[in-house]
Amino acid sequence: MINDVDITEYNCGDVLIKLAVPKSDVNFSTFPWPCAFVMIKYLLNFRSKFIGKSFLEIGSGTGIVGLLAAKLGAGRVYLTDLPTSISLLNSNISVNNVDDKVSAFPWIWGTYSPEIEDLDNIDFVIASDVFYSGVDYNTVMFNICLIFEKFSNAKCLLAYQNRNVNNSLKHHLTKWKLSYAQIPQSHFLNEPNLECQFFILSKLSLLVEAPALSSSKSPSNIGLPATIFLPLFIPRPYPSSLDNPLLPFRTKLSVLSNILLILSNLPSNSASGNRFSSSLFKR
Repeated sequence: MINDVDITEYNCGDVLIKLAVPKSDVNFSTFPWPCAFVMIKYLLNFRSKFIGKSFLEIGSGTGIVGLLAAKLGAGRVYLTDLPTSISLLNSNISVNNVDDKVSAFPWIWGTYSPEIEDLDNIDFVIASDVFYSGVDYNTVMFNICLIFEKFSNAKCLLAYQNRNVNNSLKHHLTKWKLSYAQIPQSHFLNEPNLECQFFILSKLSLLVEAPALSSSKSPSNIGLPATIFLPLFIPRPYPSSLDNPLLPFRTKLSVLSNILLILSNLPSNSASGNRFSSSLFKR
C-alpha cells in the first residue's frame, strides 16, 4: 500500500467511493478517466443485475469502477493492472473497507497471468478507457478472450473512447470474432458523454454460423446482446473447437497466443490487412 497520499471522495450516486491520490508519482493510473464515469452510471442504473456476481476489471487504474461494483453488492471483485499499480489498488481497497470481497493482482495486457487459473468464476469483465494506442486493441482483446475461454458465459462491459482515428473498435471486435451489442447511453444517462461508447461483449459460438439475434431497445436483458455468430479461425493442429470441454485450458491459451501473434502483425485498417484478415478467418 501507499502511505503518502491524499484521499479524494467521489459521490457515485448514493455510494461514496474514496480514492487515495499519491502526493508524488502521479500518472495515468492515479485518477479516473472519463469512460469510468459512464461505466459507473451503467452499474448504478442496473445494479440489481450485479448483486452476488463476480467481476474482473482489466486496466483498473484507481479501481473506482470495481470498488463501486463491490459496494453495490457484487459477490467478488478482482482488480488488475500493471505491477506498478497494485500498491495503489490495495490502498483504495483498504480505504473503502472492501477487503473481504475485493483483491488486486498484476495482469499485463497480452500476457498470461497464473492467477487466472485460480479463479472460480467470473460473470463480468469490466473495462473502461483501456485503449490508448493501436497496439492496445489486440492485447486487451487477448485478455478478454482468455477470460471468455475459461468462463464461457461471462460478459464484458466495455466503455470506450476512440483516441485514434486510424482504429475502429468494431474492426477489432470482428477480427477477434467477439459478439457485441452497442448500448445507447440514453438508456442510462440523462446527459450522454458523446466521446464515449458503451458495449457489451460476449463469446461467440465457435461451431455454428447463425443469423444475428434481434436486439431489445432496453439493455436490461444483458444476458442476450445483439449477436452475430461467426466461426473462429483455429490454427492447425487444433481443428476442433475451443468449446470442446476436453481441450485443456492451457491448449486454448496456446491457440489464443497464436492468434494474438498473427493479429498483432496485421495492418490495422489497411486494404491489404483486411484481405489477409478475411481469408485468415474463412472456414
